[in-house]
Amino acid sequence: MSSLIPNNKLNFWLDNNLNVLLIGKHGVGKTAKVRKLVKKRKLKALYFSCSTLDPWVDFIGIPMKVEKDGVTYLELIRPKAFAFDEVEFIFLDELNRAPPKVQNAVMELIQFHSINGKKFKNLKMIWGAVNPPARSNTDTTYHVEELDLAMVTRFQVRFNVPFRLDEDFFEEKHGEETYNAINAFWEGLPESVKDEFPPRSVDYALDMLKAGGDVEDCLPESISKVHFMRALHNASIRKISPKGSNITVKEIFSTLDPTSLKSKLSQNKDNLDSLTSSLSNEEFVRLFLLAGINDGKLTLHGRRLISVMTQSQLGALSKANIDFKNNQILSKFKFDLEQRKTYLKSIE
Repeated sequence: MSSLIPNNKLNFWLDNNLNVLLIGKHGVGKTAKVRKLVKKRKLKALYFSCSTLDPWVDFIGIPMKVEKDGVTYLELIRPKAFAFDEVEFIFLDELNRAPPKVQNAVMELIQFHSINGKKFKNLKMIWGAVNPPARSNTDTTYHVEELDLAMVTRFQVRFNVPFRLDEDFFEEKHGEETYNAINAFWEGLPESVKDEFPPRSVDYALDMLKAGGDVEDCLPESISKVHFMRALHNASIRKISPKGSNITVKEIFSTLDPTSLKSKLSQNKDNLDSLTSSLSNEEFVRLFLLAGINDGKLTLHGRRLISVMTQSQLGALSKANIDFKNNQILSKFKFDLEQRKTYLKSIE
């Protein structure tokens, strides 16, 4: 397995207390990688989302009137995060989305680990993450501030995170077969579509499948549900299915034995929508012919298949001129999917 940011580099940067700036497009997992690493090292860390920061409240402190020995003056009251001087690691996420005043406030902190001359004795390093500036990123424009070079050069390490699926992350979470299948699909997408469907969104889509939801809800308009599900043909459905399925879409096409096929469909009756969503119209009709009718009558499997089919598959089945006695039942399934499922429960 390989990681977007090699582990030997991450460990070296931490061991040597280096300031690191991670530069990469959206959704590749920069923040998640840092959070996981900090947790593993058990560092006392502070996380800041820079787009929402206030330079006074979050860093410099609020001036308060103080009276001592008959003298009145202003003194800065430090934010709680810095008051006890325990922090070892600071992560400045979306640093170039911070307004200029915030960027100015953290420049001293990055280089000297101090604010207005007050040194933080336990602070070892500061890391930041940014999206690429417009001049180095021709396919995607981000609403970000240009970082001052005086700011950028205060990070000893500036690492460009590649825009691709993190093999380590996806294999650990979703399995090797799923990663190989979905990675091949994603790499073949146009760059503009990848921007709409970054690695973070791929992870969301796979999570949706695990939860038994409709993956189409996680896909951009430029990617069809059918194409996405077909990309998973080479991955084991049991690693994606919330029901621990023991049937793959590929197996549906590899068997012509109706008895065996019906047995497998029965075992996976709660997962049919995930299994059949990737079938073409012709493939769905073929499956229906094998398992959906018997002696001219609609079988229980046939009703189940009809209950989860797409409108496009319904249209193909209606045009297939299949001769079964109660084919008028098709007209009842032109209502939406939830109504179909409710009807199915009433007839079982």
